[in-house]
Amino acid sequence: MPAIGAIDTGVIRLDRQLEVQSANLVAHELFDRPAHGMQGRPLLEAILDNNIEEFVRFSASLAQPTGWREFSLGRKKTLLVSLFRAAEGSFWMVIRDISEVARLRKIRTEFAENLSHELRTPVTAMSLLSELLVADSGELEHISPKFRARVVQMQAEILHLGELITELLELARIESRSEEHTSELQSHSFISYAVFCLK
Repeated sequence: MPAIGAIDTGVIRLDRQLEVQSANLVAHELFDRPAHGMQGRPLLEAILDNNIEEFVRFSASLAQPTGWREFSLGRKKTLLVSLFRAAEGSFWMVIRDISEVARLRKIRTEFAENLSHELRTPVTAMSLLSELLVADSGELEHISPKFRARVVQMQAEILHLGELITELLELARIESRSEEHTSELQSHSFISYAVFCLK
């Protein structure tokens, strides 16, 4: 397989029974298998991951491809997997390593959540203090109009900062919900696959 051996994406050729006909070296590396150790083996035995095997088996039963699905292998490896129909009833299983993308995505979400929570308390306190300053500056006669204007401007900036923090926290929640939704879709597909097997 000279063509697929030169790409940085894992590619596995499967027959109708989901037995590995061939696989490039990248696929072997992604599943921590010795070189040329997949060929001739059932998919589950070749990749040693039940969730991916179930997804592939379910996808193979459908008339249309199911798209890409994300899987975690241990704590540090995240793979994106899809299945495509080939000639004579065989399949191409394509695997991409997105571990670094998944790690950065997790860091970004956690950072946004932590930053929002850490900033919310002091900004709330500053907002309350600015309200007191505005109220006091209106009551005290010796306060100059210039000082009052600056206090009002400070209050407006603090309120704006509070809105930004709320938006940042909402963005983190949306991203978190998006990941949960993907997980729910995976669960739904596996349930559908189980129903398919029981027919």
